[in-house]
Amino acid sequence: MKKITLYLLFIIPVLGFSQNYQSNAPWMADASLKKKGKITLNDISAAAERYFSTIDRNKKGSGYKPFKRWEYQNGFYTNPDGTLKTTATTFTLP
Repeated sequence: MKKITLYLLFIIPVLGFSQNYQSNAPWMADASLKKKGKITLNDISAAAERYFSTIDRNKKGSGYKPFKRWEYQNGFYTNPDGTLKTTATTFTLP
């Protein structure tokens, strides 16, 4: 019981403050994303496709499969304007 309580004390704050995307991912360095104020899922996807067109996406460890999984999963959590929902708005109770 103590282990469960201890885990919950550390896991819940991490979930509450985590971002939906990594700003240090290689495709996030795209200049077109830095100019925009609000970044949409379509903007991130387009930047990632440009990045993966320059490398071998079928090579093991390229990061393409994890990105596509992330893209699919976060497609369900977008605001009407296309921006990603924050963790706080996604997991709030009605």
